[in-house]
Amino acid sequence: CALGARGARDCLPAIVACLGDPDTRVRCGALEATSVLDRGKCLPQVVGRLVAADSDTERWAAEKAAEAICKRGDRRRCADVLLAALPNAKGEAKRALLRCLGTTGSPKALDALKAALADGDPAVREAAVRALARWPDASVAEQLLSVAKEAKEPKLRVIALQGYIRLIGLPAKRPVGETLSMCAAGLRAAERPQEKRAILSLLAGSGSAAALKLVVPLVRDESVGAEAGAAVIRLADRLRRTRDKVARMRIADALVQVSRDCPDQRRRKEARRLLDRYYKNDLPK
Repeated sequence: CALGARGARDCLPAIVACLGDPDTRVRCGALEATSVLDRGKCLPQVVGRLVAADSDTERWAAEKAAEAICKRGDRRRCADVLLAALPNAKGEAKRALLRCLGTTGSPKALDALKAALADGDPAVREAAVRALARWPDASVAEQLLSVAKEAKEPKLRVIALQGYIRLIGLPAKRPVGETLSMCAAGLRAAERPQEKRAILSLLAGSGSAAALKLVVPLVRDESVGAEAGAAVIRLADRLRRTRDKVARMRIADALVQVSRDCPDQRRRKEARRLLDRYYKNDLPK
């Protein structure tokens, strides 16, 4: 661990040799150091420890090391190493390998995870969903949304939707309208206030008056009305200098609804303040 903290990459061969030490604590320390130093060359040895681990502590350390290495190394090559170990892995080791595949973004990894979604073991299906939920880009968004809407297990629906929301928030070059459409789909799939709040946060940060179409209907919702009101206020404040007359009228109308219907008194007052200061002339005559 100390060598890893010092970035002593020259010592990596000696550290990897410690993965075969009879002492579990030494092996776990070597895994932690390898997770800091290695960029993929030692992944087969780390995966070997993951599959052979005889304790949850060591398996967890190996999984975290494998994840860290996959994020730094050639992700497709790392995926190949994980996939090669998958057929011989059982139980928690198999599930850990599936979760690690989620960091690679590899087409082969995606194929394996899609197959795992149909596995008869609920724990394997959960591992596959968790892997998709940590995917490095939004290419699996539709797959996650499908799970969020169709999975029989409520837990899997929640994990999938949280992953979907995370992917929406990743930096991307897609049009704002596409992002709003993704948010709309997420809201339709959301069954709990927690996920609705997360989507409201994304909408508030979109900088688009068009987002109000999704936000305003939630202002009267007791479970997320305060957050919806805050989202309207954030958008109104950010767009206060816009010269788009249609956008200004839309914002003014949204502020009126917040000032009247939001369950949070502080948000109602803030909406009235913004309305009087910046949007009074945009109300219908």
